[in-house]
Amino acid sequence: MNTPPPATVVFHPRTEPVVLGVGETLLEAAQRTGLRVPHSCRGGNCGSCRMTLLAGEVDYPRFAPLTPPGLIGATPGLAPGTVEVLACQAVPRGAVQVEPRELRRAGEVEVKKLPCRVARCETLSPGVLGLWLRLPAAEPLEFHAGQYVNLWLGDDRQRSFSIAAPPHASSLVEVHIRESASMVASGVLDQLREGSLLTIEGPHGVLGSEVDTGAANYGTANNGAAELAPVVLVAGGTGYAPMQALLWQWLESGTQRPVVLYWGVRAAEDLYRDAWLRERAARFTQFRYVPVLSAAAEDDSAELRRGFVHDAVRADWPALCAGGLTPEVVAAGPTVMVDALRAALSELSLAGYPVGPLTCDAYG
Repeated sequence: MNTPPPATVVFHPRTEPVVLGVGETLLEAAQRTGLRVPHSCRGGNCGSCRMTLLAGEVDYPRFAPLTPPGLIGATPGLAPGTVEVLACQAVPRGAVQVEPRELRRAGEVEVKKLPCRVARCETLSPGVLGLWLRLPAAEPLEFHAGQYVNLWLGDDRQRSFSIAAPPHASSLVEVHIRESASMVASGVLDQLREGSLLTIEGPHGVLGSEVDTGAANYGTANNGAAELAPVVLVAGGTGYAPMQALLWQWLESGTQRPVVLYWGVRAAEDLYRDAWLRERAARFTQFRYVPVLSAAAEDDSAELRRGFVHDAVRADWPALCAGGLTPEVVAAGPTVMVDALRAALSELSLAGYPVGPLTCDAYG
């Protein structure tokens, strides 16, 4: 019986083919050969690792016969007939040729694996821990707002956490950790105290990197004036962390592009950066903050929105796109939240409302 030849891939503009192992994805092959391409969730949800398929065919074994959700909808600006594949899930069928998107517009950063020490540990809200990590002085970690790092927390398991502050804000790396049952069972949380030595690896991800805060994405308001289209940030739980980094950087850069943050949590006590966000909303007129409670406590303020965060975005969308504006959406949070948001945006688009690109990080 003849054995079929191994699958191969050419990553343009490179010309040499790469031989893939059985079941190896395009993303795994790219990383194995030292090619750094955009990626984030690795679960087929966020769409960050899309590549243009130039020749050949791919399969999606984990999702068959369905299409990975991160591949639903075309990337804006592509030429008609362009076919995209999701690199973190796509397994080539024979010989394929693909063209990855550029990783970053403003300079490359090096992925490093370094020791770090917990300089500060703080309970932010029930079930959420804040860590501030100090890296070796001789080995700074360069990163962009919206990226994440992998941490080894003492039980030999690697976990991913978004960086919650931009590079210029501090010499420490801030992450927000949602306490999980596995962390409790393994005793990891008991080891997370000031002075603890951990291992950090990164940065990874491209969340928010393609948003142009100086973009000339104009529409016409009802009074005939030109307006900048807003950026809509949608966070669920600790998915707020990368949004804090993006907001911090964008607002202090002097951008005038409107930014709206929807933060969905269960109750008001989970809004662990509420005061910081309200201060920013008072200080920067182009920023609006919308907290949304899905299981509000009896004593929570009646002024806070109730329900699910994707429903709040859907309800506000006509106002967000008023005057022909096309908002961009950046989301981070549990997969169920991201899927519900994606469905809501699809419904709005089918109803005739302008909907810009959605970039997201989904977890859990």
